[in-house]
Amino acid sequence: MVQLNPYYLLTIIVISCGSIPKGYDEGGFSASTGLTSFKEDFGLVASAWKDNESGLADRKANISSFGVLGAAFGSLIALAVNDRLGRLKAWQLFIAVWITGVLMQVFSSGILGLMLFARIWGGLGAGGLTVVAPLYLSEVAPAKSRGMVVSIYMVVLLSFLTIGFFINYAANATLAATRMQYRLVIAIPLIPVGLAFVASFFLDDTPRWLASRDRGDEALAVLAKLRQADPSDQALSLEYEEIHEQIRNRQQILADASTWSIVKDIATIPTYRTRFLLGAVMQTVAQWSGGNGITYYIPEIFRYAGVVGDNTSLITSGAYGAVKLVFTMIFTWGLVDVFGRRRCFIVGLFLQCITHIYMAVYMGIWIDSNNKAASDAAIASVFVYAVGWSIGLCTVQYLYGTEIYPTRIRSVCYATNMTLHWFFQFAVVRVTPNMFVSLDIWGAYVFWACICAGGLVLLGLWAPETKGIPMERMEELFSGRWWMGWRATVDLDSSETRPFGKGDSTGKDSKEGPFRDDRKTELNLLNQANDNMEKGYDLGLQPTSSPPSRLSKQSMLAGAIALIGLGNLYFHQYRLPGWERHWRSHDHTCNSAPTQDSPFGRFPLPKDPFRLIPCTNVSVPPPLDDPHPEQTWADLFDPDPSHWSWGNKTVSIEENTDPYSDRGIYLCGYLEVPLDYTNKSDNRIVRLAITKYQVSGLARVGEPVDDYKNPPPGGKSQRTIVIEPGGPGGSGTSYVWRASEQVSKRLSDNTLDVLGWDPRGVNITQPSISCFPYDVDRDHWSLITGQYLEVSDAKHQLNIVDAMNDAIFKACWETHGDLGRFVGTAFVAHDMEEIRKALGEDDLTGYLVSYGTGIGQTYANLFPDSVGRMILDGTEYVRDHRLLGGFGWTALDNATDAWYDGFLGECINAGPDHCALAKSKDEEPVDLKELDARMRSLFSSLVDRPIVGYTKNSGPSLVTYSVLIAAIYSSMYNAQSWPALAKMLYELEQGNSTLATAFLENAAWEYDPTLPSAPNKRPSSEELGSIVICADSYDASLPPDGLDWWESLWANMTAKSWISGNSRFFDVFPCQHFTKYWPEPAGIYRGDLNHTLKNPVLLIAETYDPATPLRNGRRLLNEMGRNARLIAHHGYGHSSRDTSNCTDSIAKTYILEGKLPDEAETACYANEKPYLYGVKDKSVKTLVEEDVDPIGVWRQHLREMAFMRI
Repeated sequence: MVQLNPYYLLTIIVISCGSIPKGYDEGGFSASTGLTSFKEDFGLVASAWKDNESGLADRKANISSFGVLGAAFGSLIALAVNDRLGRLKAWQLFIAVWITGVLMQVFSSGILGLMLFARIWGGLGAGGLTVVAPLYLSEVAPAKSRGMVVSIYMVVLLSFLTIGFFINYAANATLAATRMQYRLVIAIPLIPVGLAFVASFFLDDTPRWLASRDRGDEALAVLAKLRQADPSDQALSLEYEEIHEQIRNRQQILADASTWSIVKDIATIPTYRTRFLLGAVMQTVAQWSGGNGITYYIPEIFRYAGVVGDNTSLITSGAYGAVKLVFTMIFTWGLVDVFGRRRCFIVGLFLQCITHIYMAVYMGIWIDSNNKAASDAAIASVFVYAVGWSIGLCTVQYLYGTEIYPTRIRSVCYATNMTLHWFFQFAVVRVTPNMFVSLDIWGAYVFWACICAGGLVLLGLWAPETKGIPMERMEELFSGRWWMGWRATVDLDSSETRPFGKGDSTGKDSKEGPFRDDRKTELNLLNQANDNMEKGYDLGLQPTSSPPSRLSKQSMLAGAIALIGLGNLYFHQYRLPGWERHWRSHDHTCNSAPTQDSPFGRFPLPKDPFRLIPCTNVSVPPPLDDPHPEQTWADLFDPDPSHWSWGNKTVSIEENTDPYSDRGIYLCGYLEVPLDYTNKSDNRIVRLAITKYQVSGLARVGEPVDDYKNPPPGGKSQRTIVIEPGGPGGSGTSYVWRASEQVSKRLSDNTLDVLGWDPRGVNITQPSISCFPYDVDRDHWSLITGQYLEVSDAKHQLNIVDAMNDAIFKACWETHGDLGRFVGTAFVAHDMEEIRKALGEDDLTGYLVSYGTGIGQTYANLFPDSVGRMILDGTEYVRDHRLLGGFGWTALDNATDAWYDGFLGECINAGPDHCALAKSKDEEPVDLKELDARMRSLFSSLVDRPIVGYTKNSGPSLVTYSVLIAAIYSSMYNAQSWPALAKMLYELEQGNSTLATAFLENAAWEYDPTLPSAPNKRPSSEELGSIVICADSYDASLPPDGLDWWESLWANMTAKSWISGNSRFFDVFPCQHFTKYWPEPAGIYRGDLNHTLKNPVLLIAETYDPATPLRNGRRLLNEMGRNARLIAHHGYGHSSRDTSNCTDSIAKTYILEGKLPDEAETACYANEKPYLYGVKDKSVKTLVEEDVDPIGVWRQHLREMAFMRI
């Protein structure tokens, strides 16, 4: 979309002129001090200082270095005024300061004090521009060309450094040695800078700064002008939202932590400290290795090297500047990414060192001789030095600073580095002439050579290679001993860290972060829950073994004190609500006495806000129009424990004949909450369906209780893990049925209860939203609405689907009235707070997945003082959902990567024994590009003509492009399904459609005529998802060009991802009509996500997640700051379902102990690769063996997808 237009070019050219003051100062002004006219006017003639050479050196040094001293303070002032004035006004201010400083220099007329003041004053402007101009350029450049645009600043700087020498040459050769000579030389840059200053008044400030000042309309207009785009353009809106996001990130960093707390982190966290010191050392070596000292005094150095005559030395100095310019450009635009940072700076320092050594020898032995060969070699060595400096630390010092620092400490480290840079540069420029005098020139070179040699050793050992290392994995390079940094690598192919010098390669001894553990793990089979009670999504919560958490000495001491102080469990009971104390003490005196068929008493217990009863197949909350709901519910209690839903036995004791001991129990209930939290006069309610898995089971009335168990039988656990599987529209009660035992085991070693609820409008919560009387009616419509772009006439299809969406929302309105106003994410978060209150817990413990993380983000910022230990897994970024279509286009590239790198790439890695698609007709190895081409050919053929099939249940069948791609996309959520999908695609490619038609028959329909008819069966709450998505973005302006905008969005999304683009588009397309029926939803949250929380939350984001990419977690982390920690979970599928011992260990420690890693982000890796799950476990069968039914695997996958409404 980015186009080069006159305004954009003018902006780049004008702002890049801000580098001229610094560049020309190093070249033009520094050379002008050698002009005869300047030396005579300011008392720098050597003959007048015969008896005081150090005095002459001091005067020279002061005149040159005071400009650098001013620049040092100018850069600090820029940091203070940049945000207050704006980028443009700050740029204009510093240009004006520099211009006045140069004018004072021009007319100082031999007055040394005025010249020194003018140098400092002009330096203030030049230094300020070194901060403002690159920042301005970076903020107006598109992300993909930002590096190139910002590098133009450096090109202009070096160009004017070079031009400055040639201007001095021209003045020396053509002008008389009068004041006019040096005045013209010093004044020359006023021409381009003055023109740029005038032109700047035709520019606007940067969109980023305007947006940070709540001038959003102006910011969007300027961005549109820079991009030559319409303000309503989708890509422009996305870029604008990214600008907003980065502003919030920066504000969060400033709000979340004081400078002192960041300094403390740098001092106490080893990897922070190591990186901070490395940056400081690199700046020190860069400045004191001679670079700027030589540049400022290069004409004089050439004269020392044997260049005769002022004109010749100036021409040679110009050539020196040209060499620096050329090799800096070569380095910046290619060399550094070909050879790497380490090789470049090591070669550069080596070249600097050997040239210093030669120059020291030359200056000490041959400086006064007529040895032309030695002189020529000295001149050549200066140019070699320029090459070494340009390809080495001249640029690497800045490049490392942009790569190695994490977000939290970057500002402080950058400010420190720039302070060191400027003050060291001032010191170097100031002392160089004195070094030439006091150390007899050759001594200065010995000093510089020693610095280079020391830098070679120190940085050669310390600085790791950062080329090609993702920012999120930079931490791994600094996890070992600092002096072993030269060996630190990140194995990007195997996603395994290799820290050196601190324990073995598994990272066993490292305290800076968990590394992949390659120990054998066993495959965990999915639990088979009652099909008539579930419609589920497992999300990879297989039980896994994790190493026990290690208790610190402080924790053990605290535990001992607590045990001494408690004495018995009754102390804790005074903190619980009455109904919980009654429950935990197992005192059922208000219930009927136990009978032969009711040994556990009667339910629900008095004062239980959830009205929990043991679950049976009829435990469904009463409808809202029931006049006596509590009695209706109590009547559903079945006293026969054999009819209850019990968990799996957790302890195997052969002599125990009680079938119910050591089993958890599934309890069903409901909680009544207000329909409208914003209107107390509205007395309507929502009846939230609740299912709880109580790990302790139930205690028989009258029998002694084993209080040594945690929790004791029949007791509520100290915390309850509240779970939500996503959607919108996912059922939390079904999630409990399917995964609660796994959740409790994974996160708490079976010590904490698990509670799920159906969010308002979902499943058996009352009221439930369905806009079709029967699921089969929805199936009929999906035949039309599910046609993908590749097989449609886009405009015709859009009009049809748009009309159908309008009709569906009309049906929703006719059926449910204004209910659509009250189902947004914020009200669901309010419901979760009511659940916490009903649990009687001080804060919320939660495991929230996918869209559930959006609920969690909203909850945390609505109720920051109620946040306990919350895990957000498969992280969304809810700010995206505030944009029209934002729910749809945020993860498109990840789905494609999951297909190519994961489904296809891992198939080839596993081989034909484990993946059917890895087979070839001629038994030759299959190439990834070849396999991708085969699949694309297969899909293309479906665009032209569907494949004919047949199933016993449906009769005639077709394998269509749209249905097949939808099935593939759903499979990207669950890598466990890939072997079955690969087998199906292989057979379809061979012309056998039997498996494909069976798969797609199961995937395509809500209604299944093969299942027995259920009395009073409720249709699914499919439409709820669309209503929530649209409610959360209700205030995003509809496009003025109507369906043309949606057609463009559809095309863009499918172009970005042929796998997920269509599906995601259909998620958001209904929003075109939402406000027609529900103009203003109630209670929608539009606040920030950076509120200070009672406890930090744990974010888990995945590399190849097809719905919630890793960048979502990082964006959320940047906004939340120290209120969150992030696990970058490197695996496949949606959320952390790809089991990782590392992830599970951190999550369990957090839930049980409240402890989180110090680092903002921790990398974790899946235990196994797709297609090879459980291969090492010989007891686990795979699809390679004939008795594993791929259709059964696929049906299992579809049951899991139903949780997420996929």
